[in-house]
Amino acid sequence: MWAGYESVWVDKSSDGGLTWGEDQIIAFQPGGWNMDMPHIMRANGMPFIASDTVNDIQYVTWADEFNGNADVWLMYSKDQGSTWSERINVSKDTTNGHQYFPNLTIDQKSGEVFIAYYDFSESPQSIFYKLAVSKYSLGNDFELVYLNQNPIHLPGKNVFYGDYLDIDVQDGEVAIVYTSNNFRNETSIEMSRISSYFRYEENIDPKTAYNNIALLDEADSLSLWINTFSPFHVCYKIKVKCADEKVKVYKGRSLYEAKIHPKDKFIVSIKKPKKACTLKIKVVVREKLSHKKQKHLFFKEM
Repeated sequence: MWAGYESVWVDKSSDGGLTWGEDQIIAFQPGGWNMDMPHIMRANGMPFIASDTVNDIQYVTWADEFNGNADVWLMYSKDQGSTWSERINVSKDTTNGHQYFPNLTIDQKSGEVFIAYYDFSESPQSIFYKLAVSKYSLGNDFELVYLNQNPIHLPGKNVFYGDYLDIDVQDGEVAIVYTSNNFRNETSIEMSRISSYFRYEENIDPKTAYNNIALLDEADSLSLWINTFSPFHVCYKIKVKCADEKVKVYKGRSLYEAKIHPKDKFIVSIKKPKKACTLKIKVVVREKLSHKKQKHLFFKEM
């Protein structure tokens, strides 16, 4: 199983890999596997294959821009790869949000397929994502669960962001390893576990939802964004201290209103200094309904 020439390919061996059949295209992959996605240095829709050894069914997942935006797809074969089903849209997303970085695993006891991927459907600017896991079995629709209630933000195209996502299942317990990021643009590898018997229905309560801050490092600028679930006030102050120069201060405050769906709101952007400098960034977010207050403070060397 591999991707190339804007297609997903498969071949098979019946003698333990000594000989192989003919390379077969099972799906077109518009744009190819190497995807140019917003606010991330590199992204991909590499295909993955797994086999249900009990029922002798092979499953393949990948991502592409077949519908104009990035979606995750699934296909299966019941005859050991000779023929394949039509492509099935895993995310069922009705927005223009992107989904990519897919991977899959199969519970060999139940035959259930689990597909993990990044989901930007709640971030119109494709800055904030949730780790989505969709469960599928033949004859049934997909069941979706998000691993993180509050989304993770991308760091911007100037920052390397590891494309690491893996998933496995054993005895009904699903484990996912993935890349995470914080407001300081410090990345980490994290793991989550869920039961395969999940049921999920999203219900965002604007009184308890959490607004999330992002710092994007792109081209010659730094910009602050927030993903809003509930109305809030935001105050920011950015101090830029370069050698032998006066401290430059950028500050301001705004009120933002979120409607029915989450929104990505731009806060402020500054040009990156050409000299070596220290940035002190402070952001305070006060929720309008719950009166909760978040404080973000950190230093960044440029």
